[in-house]
Order: sequence, then structure tokens, then C-alpha cells
Amino acid sequence: MGQEDSETAMPLDAFLDEVMSILGAGDQPDEILVKAVEPVRFAEARGEYGAMLRMLSGR
Repeated sequence: MGQEDSETAMPLDAFLDEVMSILGAGDQPDEILVKAVEPVRFAEARGEYGAMLRMLSGR
């Protein structure tokens, strides 16, 4: 099953809209992150890596 069929994947149009909005906002960031990925991206820094890994692995 590809991501286009996943119920948990962000719809491509929404992803592209958010990325294009970030790119059009002026200064180019070092990293482009849509809001939906921030919990995973910053889990380690917040001390939530173990819990995030368990959640993502279905445990």
C-alpha cells in the first residue's frame, strides 16, 4: 500500500499547499516542516522519543 492510500497520510494537495506557503513566506528556512510532522520531528528534544516510537510502531 502506498502513502496515497493511507488513511493516516496527509493529503498531497494539503501538503503542497502548506509547503508552497512556507516557501512563499520570504526567508528560506533551513528545514521545511509541515505542522503535521512537528510532533515526530521534535519528539527527541521534548523527551518524548520513546513514547513516539511506541505509538508509531503500534505498541
